[in-house]
Amino acid sequence: MSEITGIELEALIFTYGEEALTVSQHDPLSIAISIAPHTGEVESEQYVNATLLVATTPEYPSEAPALKLKNPQGMSDKRIDTVMTHLHAEINGLLGEMMLGSLIEAAKDAMTEMNQPEGHCIFCLEQLVPEGISPIHPPLLRLPCYHCYHLQCFAEWWHWQQSSMQQKARQIQKDLQSAAPHRLQDEGLLPDSNGLFAVQCPVCRLVVSAQDVHQVHDSTQYAPRDSQQQDSASEMAAGFTAKELHKMMLQQQQRARQFAMQQQQGGIVSERYGTSLAALTGTEQTMAMQEAFAHASQQHTYDEAGNHDSDRGTNQSRSSGSSSWGAGHESGHYSCRHNTSGGAGEPDQYKAQHDAVDSDRGNARGSSRGRKHGRGHAGRSRSTH
Repeated sequence: MSEITGIELEALIFTYGEEALTVSQHDPLSIAISIAPHTGEVESEQYVNATLLVATTPEYPSEAPALKLKNPQGMSDKRIDTVMTHLHAEINGLLGEMMLGSLIEAAKDAMTEMNQPEGHCIFCLEQLVPEGISPIHPPLLRLPCYHCYHLQCFAEWWHWQQSSMQQKARQIQKDLQSAAPHRLQDEGLLPDSNGLFAVQCPVCRLVVSAQDVHQVHDSTQYAPRDSQQQDSASEMAAGFTAKELHKMMLQQQQRARQFAMQQQQGGIVSERYGTSLAALTGTEQTMAMQEAFAHASQQHTYDEAGNHDSDRGTNQSRSSGSSSWGAGHESGHYSCRHNTSGGAGEPDQYKAQHDAVDSDRGNARGSSRGRKHGRGHAGRSRSTH
């Protein structure tokens, strides 16, 4: 190791601590150090992180060291390129001088400038940090894997997970009794000393303990919303037009019918240890959507395809045969749209419609075979004569 790199290494150990540096090679010097934004050592406010690798050459400092960012977290390719561009500009101004400490600080400064999460919250699909808003608002939660969510969104999901896992654990204990502990351990349903379960990051499936998300359960501010707080959901639904609400309701009903039919045919895994669809229906968002649509429907009426009253005349005039199909459609599927609960009567009606279609197809195939058989018989008769 040259005298210059030896002096720099001692300075780096004194500044950042021996445990912060990883020296992989002494001559020429190669080091690795974790780079994080300047946040006053408040780790929960750090939304980006990476490891900076610096490798000197025998001609250092006259020759620039090689740089690389390893294991970046919370950083897109664009952000990585921004940091590397900043570091290379720093190198060009320091050639011939000791620069390792300056490069580390330059990397920290660059990451401090971009210290906010990118992208959207996967729960509400809104931007994590709306443009032009500073400081960060609404409150965010960063998991140890550096995936970020709106704190309120994650809190609602987390409380729902806790309730579901608790119900599942109770069911296993009831069914298996003395054998339950082994099953609970295999299922990851052993709570901590406070009775809270570890969950998985919705993005990368990293196991997240209750301590990792203490902001969620330590504060009553992020407890599950009660019935008095459903007004916000109603306001959200009111932001859609009646036509948009109608289409969303039809999609919900169609999926409920598909689920019920699959369940009836044995295509759904047993819900014995899971959360049933019934536990997820009737949510405040769904009820608010129904209320908003009912209000909008007092002034507007839409058909199954979501067309307005004024569009029906045009659509019906396109084909002379459409009226008979429309009548059957109205008497069949359309009657299901008013049943938003996905009740027990819906699958039978849906199955009956499919049975009728299958019967018609069978009759059509039988008639076709009869015609073919008749033609063949007539042909043989003519050839005989």
